Amino acid sequence: MALYRAVHDAGEMTVRTDVLYRALRKADVEKGIAAIKAQKNDDMLRFVGIKFPLDGGVEGGRMSWPYRIVPGEQTDASYRGVLLLPPGGEDEYVAGLKLIAEAGLQAQTHAVGDETIDVIVRAYERVNDARPIRDLRWTIMHLFHPSDAALKKMAAIGIMATMQDHPVLLGHNQRRWWGDDHAGYAIPIRKTIDAGVLVGGGTDGPVVPVDPFLSMWWMTTRQVLKGYALGHRARDHREGGADALHHQQRAHHGRGEGARLGRAGQARGPRGAVAGHSVGARGCDPRDEGADDGGWRQGGLSQRDLRRILGGARPRRFQSCATKL
Repeated sequence: MALYRAVHDAGEMTVRTDVLYRALRKADVEKGIAAIKAQKNDDMLRFVGIKFPLDGGVEGGRMSWPYRIVPGEQTDASYRGVLLLPPGGEDEYVAGLKLIAEAGLQAQTHAVGDETIDVIVRAYERVNDARPIRDLRWTIMHLFHPSDAALKKMAAIGIMATMQDHPVLLGHNQRRWWGDDHAGYAIPIRKTIDAGVLVGGGTDGPVVPVDPFLSMWWMTTRQVLKGYALGHRARDHREGGADALHHQQRAHHGRGEGARLGRAGQARGPRGAVAGHSVGARGCDPRDEGADDGGWRQGGLSQRDLRRILGGARPRRFQSCATKL
């Protein structure tokens, strides 16, 4: 938080930035809420909520079905990915979510696997039963493998989604680890929109390239950089041209629309820079990022790095990883 505050207070921030505090357990949520409440928000820098990493990525998303055997990499026929609930399980996760709702903040939870998505929807619903969450704009990040039931419930209680273009680079691993059918279904943007869920698009950089046009290309074609459309059902999941651009515009959440889910936004900064940035997590396995209880890591970024990214007149779109703030 201090690095972003320093860039902001020096008047060098030209990218509108939303910051999510990363939490793994209820105690982290309590610390995060206190840290957020101590901050002063304005149009350029806002501390908006809490982010939970609940499973891994292509090689670690928690599925209801077993992964494929990948010689030399994945040899367990029963492996279904990882579910990273806190020590107290779903009850502790829900307790943390209730604190976030009471504070009037946003919750975003990383999810790749269908089992993980079901856990999140169930937990959000438990909070919603006591305090409606629709106005809080709670979100599931990535949403690779939502079930029909999950999408129906998300639309019913107002859970939003952010979806990105991971298959552009990672589609080959999806096929190797999940098989063609599961790989082809992943990130069903068209289906999610048709289910009535508000979808925000993005890039999830630096896991995949930050270029928003590459993301829009994938969203409209389902093409990957290896030169094919991923999955025989690609037509069922890609967005039609005008819809794709419309939803990507909402995904890049222009501030005036009030549709900010917490991902990269697109608007004009004071010097004409393309603005819009959200900090929280990369959407990768938190164990790869040194997630621990002591101190904090800003994804390896120095204050000089942040000044280069968030300041200056050149257009910037950036997504960083905050392990501890």
